[in-house]
Amino acid sequence: MSMGMGMSFSMRQVQDLRMVQALTHTTVQWSLISAYKNNGWGPPPYVEPEFEKEVFEPRIKLKVQRIANFESLDHVARMKLVDEANEVFRFDYRRGLNCYDEERYFYKVPLLRNHDAEPVDIAVRISQAEYERATAILQAVGEMDRIARAIPYYGLCKTVVKHLRQFKVGLDQTVLVSVDRGGRLPCIILMRALGLATMYSLKVDQGGGQLDEDRLKKFARKNRLQGKHVLFVDSTVDSGRQIRALQRYFDNPEWQCRLGHQSWSIIGSNDRARSVDEHHQDVNWGVDPDTTFEDDPELMGIDYAQGSHTKVVECPSEASEAIRKCLTAVPDGYIYSADDIDEQIAKQLTKWKERQRERRAAHKKEVAAGRASHHEEVVAYRLEQARITADEKFERKLERIVASKRWQKLRATHQELPTETLPASVQNGTAHVLHNVLIVGSGSQDLPPSSAQFVAEALGPHCSFFAGTPLGNPGAVLKAVLQSVAQPEVRLYQPKYMEQKRESMFGDVPVMFVGPEKKDMRRQMIADSHVVLTLGGTEGTLREVLLAISLCKPTVIIKGYGPVPTYVLGTKRLREQAHVKTCQGLAEAVQTILDLSKV
Repeated sequence: MSMGMGMSFSMRQVQDLRMVQALTHTTVQWSLISAYKNNGWGPPPYVEPEFEKEVFEPRIKLKVQRIANFESLDHVARMKLVDEANEVFRFDYRRGLNCYDEERYFYKVPLLRNHDAEPVDIAVRISQAEYERATAILQAVGEMDRIARAIPYYGLCKTVVKHLRQFKVGLDQTVLVSVDRGGRLPCIILMRALGLATMYSLKVDQGGGQLDEDRLKKFARKNRLQGKHVLFVDSTVDSGRQIRALQRYFDNPEWQCRLGHQSWSIIGSNDRARSVDEHHQDVNWGVDPDTTFEDDPELMGIDYAQGSHTKVVECPSEASEAIRKCLTAVPDGYIYSADDIDEQIAKQLTKWKERQRERRAAHKKEVAAGRASHHEEVVAYRLEQARITADEKFERKLERIVASKRWQKLRATHQELPTETLPASVQNGTAHVLHNVLIVGSGSQDLPPSSAQFVAEALGPHCSFFAGTPLGNPGAVLKAVLQSVAQPEVRLYQPKYMEQKRESMFGDVPVMFVGPEKKDMRRQMIADSHVVLTLGGTEGTLREVLLAISLCKPTVIIKGYGPVPTYVLGTKRLREQAHVKTCQGLAEAVQTILDLSKV
């Protein structure tokens, strides 16, 4: 199709087209990374739909299938069929309004990287049916396929073959070399378009005018360029800096002798759709190369080597692999079947017209529901951001405490829990509310078995017990409860990544697996508890105690039971908290918990 078709428009048609404001610039989203991620940061503002401006937009279903007899065709015929099957993707489609704001005109604009081409000069008037068919297909395939299928493989093949004729070489005498990083993905695309089996890569430092000489020496040792025309591939060639860097080496007699290449040139898109010099051939990638082939390691699967301007390292990512798989499916002949698309659109149009009256009546209700839903989304988002901020603040605070000389001194001077004489029983009143008591403390048991037994027997009939570890002091209390209480209520909290170890580690103890990380488990464990009892421990216990205090949970600490109580009691803003309960011994701590649970 000629790109100059728009020039044959009548004067009235041009005037109509100039009324289409959206045609001044294409609205296609060209970033493959954005298409892969397909979301932003936080909920976007809520925009109320305007019912009167709603238009019929069919949502069709397409099937992926391979072009018939694809394998039996030669390569050029394959690429030609690929381009024909995907022609719809190489245009931007726009609606046009007349002077009465009536939707009467429809256009398709060829996708070109040419700053000299005005959309009004290259747009083509199409029917409403063609517009609806094309936009329905684009909507049905999604962003990544919309981008991948805009690439004209047969068009690229024709352009390169014609370009090589001026050097009197064919494809069998040509070696493809990508100009890393931006040229890696375009080179893979061109290799498939030309039907070549191999390609190489070379980092070009455009600013310093240097190439990766180690890679050049490797080319020379393995005779990879011997007698060949070297065709460099870059996404864009606008300033010509990469050409000047290549000339320093590939036009240098010494390097020519070592590499043995016959000739060289470079292809890449120019923003004016013209060749920069005799070494360069402008190409139309069919996409916006500045965005689609953005210099992003997550897209290209390679990154700059640290401290070097001429070397790269491979770093494949989930995104780069998914994008390459999507791209290579196109030249492999996989297309979207749309045999029944007209029938699908006709049926949907009939149903759409039937629903208009009901939709108009329900519109106000939908807007109200949408506004309420968005409000909930924003509130949830703000709460989540506040929680993240609070967590980050808490972590920074904890890091400062643990790194302080004061904490190090407290930890060094509190190596063991004190030995104390425990009473035979504790006054427990007459009636209690069942409280969830969270036991935190050392993961290595330094609590005497008799003390764990005392806690279990005194609190077991009246309380449920939580812990974040089956080991150490918390584990000792849980085990004592299970052994000595007639109807024990015990629960262990663990992060979800520990779920696979349930049988081998936790035995018969009921386990609640919460959150992807341990910090999520700790927060939920403390949120579910009514009282926190501290039995020794160091940094881990300090984290849980500080979090419990920040969540206003009654937190029972015992003087002399490790560095944590000493730190809390030595910090005025902590010890003066109403929900911090300071006890002289374990018996008083148990009595305090019983008092908290009295009716």
